[in-house]
Amino acid sequence: MKHLVAIASFVVTAHVHAAVVSTVIDVPTSAGPQRILEVRGDVVYAYIVSLAGGSGFYDIQPNGTMPSAAGTCSPPVRNMWDFAALGIAVVAVNSTSYKTDEILAYLRARHDVPAWITGGSSSTVVAASWAANIPLTVPLGLLENSPSQIDSALAASIRRPTLVIYHLSDGLAFGPELYDKLTAAPVRQLVALNGGISSECGYHLFAGLDAQYIAATAGFIDANNGALGGTAAGPSAVEYFNAGFGHYFMTSQSDEITGLDGGAFNGAFVRTGRSFRILDAPAPGTMPVCRFFTTPGTFGAKSSHFYTANQAECDGLKLNPNWIYEKIAFHIAVPVGGACAAGTVAVYRAYNHGQTGAPNHRFTTDLALYTQFITTQGWDAEGIAFCAPV
Repeated sequence: MKHLVAIASFVVTAHVHAAVVSTVIDVPTSAGPQRILEVRGDVVYAYIVSLAGGSGFYDIQPNGTMPSAAGTCSPPVRNMWDFAALGIAVVAVNSTSYKTDEILAYLRARHDVPAWITGGSSSTVVAASWAANIPLTVPLGLLENSPSQIDSALAASIRRPTLVIYHLSDGLAFGPELYDKLTAAPVRQLVALNGGISSECGYHLFAGLDAQYIAATAGFIDANNGALGGTAAGPSAVEYFNAGFGHYFMTSQSDEITGLDGGAFNGAFVRTGRSFRILDAPAPGTMPVCRFFTTPGTFGAKSSHFYTANQAECDGLKLNPNWIYEKIAFHIAVPVGGACAAGTVAVYRAYNHGQTGAPNHRFTTDLALYTQFITTQGWDAEGIAFCAPV
């Protein structure tokens, strides 16, 4: 530690980003080929199936780009890569007029996991209709973003776990009204976002609030995926960023996550939208992860946490007056011979080299991001710290 001294026959193209792959597929249906864009990681425990708002058309190109306004601004689409890294694949359905039931059946044949159909703005009515009319034997949840007005009878016929997200400054969204109408939903949740920016995609599409949107959506899916016959993602270490300090912080503690998401420390810590899986109890092949905190006063107000699964490193830091040992934070596998075993994903550790006047580390599963911090931001490469379950 340096500082302490396609499966369809119509696959068109695919792009790879770390462990995440995007694929354009023309799905064969009774109405002819219907185009989708799928972005997924190595492991998929749920699907978000996104229907375009606005014109109702994503205009998916053969190379996977989407020049339409819907493609540029759709919250689930612009955050596809981050959702996929969490184990939630995102599928953009090119047109809301497509055979959604057949596309769902196609996706389920590929991956036997629940789907979460997602409408935004003008497509919320279409998404609600599909959620209400697709047989309950199909494992399906509903995510409604900035909903338009939806008929009371339609809303009351939805018997799916349903999340409604809207912005407090958006006069075009009817979030509370839809939430009140969901009288048959077995689980319903209303999330009101605030802040962000009014320009570009605007409050209506949660501009500047990607981390909060990802956190709310992924959290609801994780909490309710099991009720649809799927699995929960399991405990995770969630990353935050404090722009005032220029520091990253990660935690797997539910009380800390709840507090930070609720605005603790005057909202200084904001989710980056990144996380990785951990184990909250010992298991064969794992090591305990020691958590440390800088000794108060050592680095002024810029305190920082540090995590290590290296027992020698842990023992050494316990003797270092600059650091206070807090506890075993979680359990996780570690690399052997510099590599992670099958069924795990590498978590890289980078050190800021004290650029902010205090030590800080970032832990990430994204090799491209890790490399960027090393090559362009002057951070030190500390290699693979953990091997996270997938």
